[in-house]
Amino acid sequence: MSDERSERDELIVAGALLFDPQAWDELVGVVHVEDFASTCAAAIVGAVAELVEARTGLGPEIVIQDIGSCVMRNTGWAFDVVADKLDEALAVGAGTRPLQFAVAVARWARLRRVELAFRAAAGRCARATDDEVDEVLASTVAHCVRAVEDGTEEPTSVSWQGALDAAQDVIRRRLAGEQTTCLPTGLDGLDALTSGLPRGAMTVLAARPGNGKSVLAQQWAEHTAMTTAGVVLYYSLEMPPLMHGFRSYAANCSVGHSKVQGRAALSDIDVGRLVRWRRGLAPVGELYYPETRALTVERIEATVRRLDARARAGRGMPPVLLIVDYIQRVRGERRVPRIERVANVSEALADLAKDYGVAVLAVSQLNREVEKRDSPRPQLSDLRESGQIEQDASLVIAAHHTGDGAELTVLKARNGTTGRVRVEFERDYQRFVTTSKHAPGPDYASETSGAEYPELKW
Repeated sequence: MSDERSERDELIVAGALLFDPQAWDELVGVVHVEDFASTCAAAIVGAVAELVEARTGLGPEIVIQDIGSCVMRNTGWAFDVVADKLDEALAVGAGTRPLQFAVAVARWARLRRVELAFRAAAGRCARATDDEVDEVLASTVAHCVRAVEDGTEEPTSVSWQGALDAAQDVIRRRLAGEQTTCLPTGLDGLDALTSGLPRGAMTVLAARPGNGKSVLAQQWAEHTAMTTAGVVLYYSLEMPPLMHGFRSYAANCSVGHSKVQGRAALSDIDVGRLVRWRRGLAPVGELYYPETRALTVERIEATVRRLDARARAGRGMPPVLLIVDYIQRVRGERRVPRIERVANVSEALADLAKDYGVAVLAVSQLNREVEKRDSPRPQLSDLRESGQIEQDASLVIAAHHTGDGAELTVLKARNGTTGRVRVEFERDYQRFVTTSKHAPGPDYASETSGAEYPELKW
């Protein structure tokens, strides 16, 4: 085992985390702080892990000054010593993708544990009697196997009675008014047909460009945050959070999207609506738009794992809904064909939903074949890139516009009924509704001028 190579791998990981602390989310479960033998690397990685763990929700952004202060606090090193060590790590790791080196660090750590186990066994054998030697060697081999497997355990099984107990608990909670197995979308017709987005499973929302996929996804995300005590993660690879903010104001305040974006003038009445809605906003859950640059399924899973661990420790709400908009843009292994890459992403998202009990909404493109048919209604075979998406999804919903409105077609429902739901797409307000009339809510019964809020500057 090369101490020089292992130390360099550790410094590369530390330098990469100094350059991009958020990359730690990708490494959770791959490598542990205890795996770093280098004092310098262990101090830096430990500081990054501590700061990431201490974040409220998904922010604020961690900067290198925060890491340096944390290293000084944890080690007692002087400022110039810490500065030298940070420079040393940055020199070899800045801008590097740390995942492959983190895997190597974990491997070096396992080899060290095996080496220590055999050294300890040699000392025990030297002191053991002839009858005890075989027992010492067997114990050492078992210890080494556990070290190499990194603590992996046999898959657990659930008995029939255990499955019935779990179902009984869900039924009892549902009768008490909890949302247990599905998350309502807020569109009454769709919820009546599907019961909502199933937890522990992947739902696919598909449409051609311009048919409102992202509008529906955001609408369902906000409805979940307003009605369910949990964290909603919206990975938007199409738009920045600012655009989602504009769309949210337009949809919830019945103010034209063009006005909210600044392409048309806001009236005093419009401003009053925006201010009143924002001040009365009281979600029971949390909605976040995480960073999507170079997004991978591994990074998504790391974030869900961290939120789930915090919830189990009583330090936050659990993740309940994960939205990927859209699935074809999530990065995968570059050396495999695109269709296989999308299939791998789809399978990984379905597994993630099952492992953590979250509802996953994967937004997907439909291929152009739907536009060439006499009937514009989408079919399962229209899902773009991969038949694997169709196989992995428990629920597939397709949106398309008709001559006099819009239609949501449930193409697949593993535990429900397929069918069609008529809706109206109010393009100016960027929202879908199940009725032709959608007046502002009761708070707007008497319209308020923005002049009543002089502190607000638009």
